[in-house]
Amino acid sequence: MPIAETPSPQTATPNRATSKKDIARLLVLIILGLTIASAALWIFCTPQGQKYLDPNELRKIGHRFHDWVRGHPIVAPLAYSALYFVLALLALPVWWLQILAGYGFGIFFGTLWTQIGAAAGAAVTVELAHVLAGDWVQYKVEARRARLAELDRRLGHNGFLVVMACRLSHAIPFGLSNYAFGLTRIRAREAALGTFLGNIPAAAVYVAVGAGYHPWSNWRFLGVVAGIELLLLIPLGLRYFKPRWFHRIGLE
Repeated sequence: MPIAETPSPQTATPNRATSKKDIARLLVLIILGLTIASAALWIFCTPQGQKYLDPNELRKIGHRFHDWVRGHPIVAPLAYSALYFVLALLALPVWWLQILAGYGFGIFFGTLWTQIGAAAGAAVTVELAHVLAGDWVQYKVEARRARLAELDRRLGHNGFLVVMACRLSHAIPFGLSNYAFGLTRIRAREAALGTFLGNIPAAAVYVAVGAGYHPWSNWRFLGVVAGIELLLLIPLGLRYFKPRWFHRIGLE
């Protein structure tokens, strides 16, 4: 009668380690989902949260924020960028926070602290999505879909340009796009740099509202923003019309 083979410790241990890792990822994913849902319910469904989405209330909050920034010139930029980072990680609306930055810091520093928070949020969110689900997408889904695998490979080679193009389109939600980037081979540093540069025009407009520039009726300001956007679009245009230049530096 044949004797059933028992798995050796060498084969059993990796399986247990893999199982523990999968469980840990699932727990983090559940906690993250519950946190995002709770924060979204608070900001959209409670009177306290809706104050930040009401233009009249936001104006009052902006004046108080201005006074607080003047009293805390060192702590205020750090606190603002940290809050922006948290909102980006939770995929929540950030336009109202950009307006507050205009009240508190002015157009230049408001945009700067906004971009620092946005870049950090994009990088960490992309890396978090990589850890939680990126491997599963790449090895479970792409292995069966050659076209999807090829698209992911190309996105990975052009990560910086892909992220910057999404930011300059002004049509793709910021927080959700970060998690989507994390399911591809786009790297965290590419997401950070693409966000820091590509998000400047959109952020500047909202910051300008709080800074009192009245951007929608200020043609000079809109001209400057449009010029910045066109300047940032140059690499994307060159990538399309002069692909050989990018091949030389390893971009396909």
